[in-house]
Amino acid sequence: MSQSESKDLKNIAASYLICYLNGFDLALQKLEDIKPYLKSYNLELYYSYKETMRILRKVKYS
Repeated sequence: MSQSESKDLKNIAASYLICYLNGFDLALQKLEDIKPYLKSYNLELYYSYKETMRILRKVKYS
């Protein structure tokens, strides 16, 4: 994996969050689909995913 791909991967959860908040509803499904891959690849990425999902829950209930 190249350095730029690695950098993009670190920002993937936040990117999907921004897409979802801007009206791309499919982004939420894509975010949920990548959960097992993030968890098995790197725990830091998985924690980023969990933080993103926490933000989405807060937005949903406010």
